[in-house]
Amino acid sequence: MRMVGVPESSLDMWVNQFVAKGYKVARVDQMESALGKEMRERDDTAAKSKKADKIIRRELACILTGGTLVDGSMLQDDLATYCASIKESTIDGKPAFGITFVDCATGQFFISEFEDDVDLTKFETFVAQTSPRELILEKSRISIKALRILKNNTSPMTIWNYLKSGSEFWDADMSRRELDTSGYFVKDDGGAEAWPHALAQARDKNLLMAALGALVQYLRMLKLETDLLSQGNFEWYTPIRRNGTLVLDGQTLINLEVFSNTVNGGPEGTLFALLNRCVTPFGKRLFRQWVCHPLCDIMRINERLDAVDMLNTDRGVREQFTSQMTKMPDLERLISRIHAASCKPEDFVRVLEGFEQIEYTMGLLGSFGGGNGLVDRLLSSMPNLNDPLSYWKTAFDRKKAKDEKILIPQRGIEEDFDNSQDRIEEIKQELQAVLGRKKAELKCKTLKFTDVGKEIYQVEAPKSVKVPSNWRQMSATSSVKRYYFEELTDLVRELQEAEETHSQIVKEVAARFFRRFDADYETRHRHWVNQAAAPISSIKNAVLSSSRSCAIPVC
Repeated sequence: MRMVGVPESSLDMWVNQFVAKGYKVARVDQMESALGKEMRERDDTAAKSKKADKIIRRELACILTGGTLVDGSMLQDDLATYCASIKESTIDGKPAFGITFVDCATGQFFISEFEDDVDLTKFETFVAQTSPRELILEKSRISIKALRILKNNTSPMTIWNYLKSGSEFWDADMSRRELDTSGYFVKDDGGAEAWPHALAQARDKNLLMAALGALVQYLRMLKLETDLLSQGNFEWYTPIRRNGTLVLDGQTLINLEVFSNTVNGGPEGTLFALLNRCVTPFGKRLFRQWVCHPLCDIMRINERLDAVDMLNTDRGVREQFTSQMTKMPDLERLISRIHAASCKPEDFVRVLEGFEQIEYTMGLLGSFGGGNGLVDRLLSSMPNLNDPLSYWKTAFDRKKAKDEKILIPQRGIEEDFDNSQDRIEEIKQELQAVLGRKKAELKCKTLKFTDVGKEIYQVEAPKSVKVPSNWRQMSATSSVKRYYFEELTDLVRELQEAEETHSQIVKEVAARFFRRFDADYETRHRHWVNQAAAPISSIKNAVLSSSRSCAIPVC
């Protein structure tokens, strides 16, 4: 294993370069400062009897791979990047597959189990629709035909992971047992553990559970599984749907160059590149699903056309809506980071402002008013976010979150934060009082505090001033000398410890804010994002329609 140290500020850039070359990158974070280590060892009675450890505590935070990146700043594309686990077997002489794949950036899992034909049509369709960036396969248990389909329809940069049966690629029973005992789906309120609805329906499907078990085991190795599974975001996936949608199988998607061209496998010149005019990342991801499964139900087609036509009647409102949505952050990815308590303060503000934008722009769409059309039904199904959003308007200082990258709660919101902040101010006042006394004792009004590196609050005095013999000189220039003395040293140490404690409370406060926001994730936030994506895609169709000479709206 090779090791390299890089500045944290440029970590994303370096990780992107290593991941782009196919490397897996293990990130190790420093968990405490040198002062924090001293405080921990002093307060830990068990550690006092042991020999002092000179090493500051560091921990493996996660392992980053091309198919499992979660930080939006490391992702190069707004479209989903999938890591797929595949279990192949035969049922009554027919090929059968259990498939689980996840978009780690949004925490969305898809599960599927199906019997296939001799040409593996459904399997090929799955590969063409998702283009997985990373594959998890059971060693020596995948057929040559399936391997050929994967190799022919995935990128040269796809990461292939072959896991040993049993120990690494779990069977169905072990997968169920691990999911039952690991506490992934326990609610914060201490209620009974309950599997997500879609996953509970799949409990008896052995191929699917084996594929899920391999994926969970792999994510556990990457230290990602708890943050992703605890979101409970599972959906059934069907490669070929027949309930009102046109069947586009794998060969059709490939031959028509719907998502990738036949020259270099890239998106240039494809049907999706031509049609995609969505302005938000989550709108683009939804529109790709629409292209995979285009409507063939005449009533639903006309309903969508009517919605596009309605949006084209008022160009001003449509353009205002589009301009608002252009500013929208990738809410799906960011609220997943909030759930994992690893969201940056400035991104948390962007999420709140994003939901406020959705609330405003949905009001714009409501101006079309009346009827029982597609847009009207979407608007009526939107959950009310007035109360949750009103709390966040005054919960913390948004300007400081953006400028100083720190969540500072308004006074009265978090008592321990207020007490810690007050204690720091008290110590600083005591320091100023000490300085005032020393000015009087030495009859020198020019005494002042000066910070030199980590040695803060040094008393700076002109060289001509005679100081007590118990003062310890710390630094000097041609005209001044700087000192510490016992009372000052004790106060400085007390201040440093108070600030170290406060820094931990700041992290805890941020985690509490994230948990409070995440409490509404399942019932409100995810639904709002999903519902908002549909009119956004309709707006895209309206823009596409208005830019072409068409007798009817384009959909």
